Amino acid sequence: MSLMRTVLLTLGFLLSFGVLDASGQWLHVRVEEAGNGESVRINVPLALVETVLPLVKSEDFQQGTVRIDSGEFTVAELREIWEVVKAQGTYEFAAIDSRTSKVRVALEEDSLVVRSIEDSEKEVFVTLPTRVVDALLSGGGNTLDVRAAVAALSAAGHGELVRIQDGESSVRVWIDGSSSGR
Repeated sequence: MSLMRTVLLTLGFLLSFGVLDASGQWLHVRVEEAGNGESVRINVPLALVETVLPLVKSEDFQQGTVRIDSGEFTVAELREIWEVVKAQGTYEFAAIDSRTSKVRVALEEDSLVVRSIEDSEKEVFVTLPTRVVDALLSGGGNTLDVRAAVAALSAAGHGELVRIQDGESSVRVWIDGSSSGR
C-alpha cells in the first residue's frame, strides 16, 4: 500500500470516529511565488501529524523517530550542548553583522530564535519553543523523537515558527487554533 493511500485511509478513519479534534492546534504552511502567481497552502491538524508519523517507515525513520548515524555530532552530544545552552537562560549567543547581512541566534525566554537578513531582500525568521527542542532530543540513543516534538509543538500554543522572504518568494509556517489558516 502506498504512503499516500495509507495517509488518506488513516485520515478517513480518524475523522469518522471523531479521533481528530477540529478545535485543537493546526499547522499551517504557505508558500507564495509572486512572480508566477503560484501558491501552496497546507492546513493540517497537529493531531493528524502525530497520528500519521508512526505510520511513516523508511530506513532511518521508524515509529515517529529519525535515526541519525552520520554527521559531525552525535545526538548525545547535541543533547549535552542543548542542556548547556538552556542553562544560561535568556541571552544572545551569536550575532554577525556585515555590510550585506545580519544574523542573530538567541535564547529568548522559552524560545530558540534565529534571525537572518541578507541584502535587505532575503529574510529568515525562525522561532522554536524550547520545549519542542527538548522533546525532539528526548529520543533514545542516536534518535530524534519527531512525534514528541510535534506533541510539544501542539502544547506550546499559537505562534509563527518560520517566515522566509526571498525576493518574490515567501514561506510562512505557523500554529493556531483555526482550520482555515487565515
